[in-house]
Amino acid sequence: MLNAVQSFWRSLMMVMQAAQRDLQNLIILSLIGGVDPPISLFLNKLIIDEVSCLLGQKITTSAVAVLMQESVLRWSIAGLIFLGLVKDSINTLNALTIGSLRDRVQGFVQEKVLEKVANFEDIALFENPELLNKVQLTETGIQRLSHLSFILITTLNGFFSFIPAILLSASISWWIPVVLFIFSTPSVYVELKYQKQSWKVEKTQASVVRQMNIYKEVLTSPVYAKELRLFSLQGLFLERWHSLFRNMLNAMLKIRSQGSIEIIIWSMLSGLGTALPYGYVILGAIGGKYTLGDLALFAGLILQVRQSLYLLINSGADFYNVALATSPIFEILALKPQIKLLLPASNPISPQPGLTICGGLQTSSTGTAIITTLG
Repeated sequence: MLNAVQSFWRSLMMVMQAAQRDLQNLIILSLIGGVDPPISLFLNKLIIDEVSCLLGQKITTSAVAVLMQESVLRWSIAGLIFLGLVKDSINTLNALTIGSLRDRVQGFVQEKVLEKVANFEDIALFENPELLNKVQLTETGIQRLSHLSFILITTLNGFFSFIPAILLSASISWWIPVVLFIFSTPSVYVELKYQKQSWKVEKTQASVVRQMNIYKEVLTSPVYAKELRLFSLQGLFLERWHSLFRNMLNAMLKIRSQGSIEIIIWSMLSGLGTALPYGYVILGAIGGKYTLGDLALFAGLILQVRQSLYLLINSGADFYNVALATSPIFEILALKPQIKLLLPASNPISPQPGLTICGGLQTSSTGTAIITTLG
């Protein structure tokens, strides 16, 4: 059994092993995209201050001529246009890279699990309900692991935009980032708690999902199509599948509704933490302590810090969810057989008269399998 930290670390190593170059490209793109919002806010501040100053003067020339004379205003506008183009390009590259990383990771991990199960020498794997549940849970783990790329990019974007925003917001007053952080922290605990409870429900429902897959296979496979229609079993199997699905859905909805109510309450507290520094900046602008550009900059920074914290908090909960869901993958990959087929490479089984080699086993004309096992 792995704890959440061990499972997450192994998941990250597996992602790096499957698509290291894509992951490196995502980090670079996130670094560039993360510094864009604070720089854009600062350029907006310069533009607002310059325009406010010009409005207080008697201008006799045309607006175009004034724009050409004011180098700060001109370069600030050009910088905003350039950052907009860079942001659009980064969003496109991010989408392509995330898609490539997700497909590589999913194929890599799926192959590992299939190889382990296919070559597992102990047939008890397919007779033990607990082990079969773990195999079923690996499907959920593979989906979550392939989603890890999106969580990584969200976290990196939140982190790289959080650092410059938090430093600039501290220039307003030292207590502003502290208040924002303190008021946002409780929602982290609540989110992690309900992620864990949701995973417990998924684990208990693994056997139910296996039964649903059996009914699905019978209803959709051409192998059973004739018998299904001959004995009119469609309605019976559909009802059983629907009953299992309804029970599983109700169990998940109960946990999610409880978590949503508590998270909403703590989010309201987080909103109060944002209102305090925002009101402080507005009062400072009214009192003449800050310019209109400062007001736009500081107000934008406060919202940027809160948004970055929100991304980091939700990403932390998503990481925890991935860590819980991927633990069955590593448990299956680490599983050791208790019974092994004794097929030495140096002395392969030779066909005997009247026997046929079939899949590594000697079978007689009557179909009797001859196996050598080591207990």
